[in-house]
Amino acid sequence: MNCKEAGKMLSAYLDEELTAEKYRSLKRHLMSCSTCQEELEKLRVIRNLMRDLDSDSNFNWNFKVDWEAVRRQARAMRSREIAFFSLAAALVIIALFFVFSQEQAQWEIEVMHPEVLVDLHQSLSGNQLDIPLKQETNFIGTLELVSGGR
Repeated sequence: MNCKEAGKMLSAYLDEELTAEKYRSLKRHLMSCSTCQEELEKLRVIRNLMRDLDSDSNFNWNFKVDWEAVRRQARAMRSREIAFFSLAAALVIIALFFVFSQEQAQWEIEVMHPEVLVDLHQSLSGNQLDIPLKQETNFIGTLELVSGGR
């Protein structure tokens, strides 16, 4: 018997499925061939590992993937991400609105003040306005004076 023939019978040898004649022939070959002895030992180790796995009740042999469950989980994760980023974007927009509204209010206080409007008119037109500025001057009255009553 050669190694190729012996290799084909090793699994059947371990499972005790060989006829008496093939069993004796393989046994003689194994006594003289260290390579086949190593292969037989590897198969024995694998067989023992498989037996141990089979006896382990926690091991799940069902390797089928429930793709629908995977899709549902992916959709749920995507929905949570979208909700989170939407909330974050809304907060950023609110913060920017608040900052710019504060700047707008400050600009209105500074620029729309009557003295500033008179100074602006004078610098743009070159005309000197003879307006006695008082603390009581209101915004509408200042606009009328600056625009010449139009």
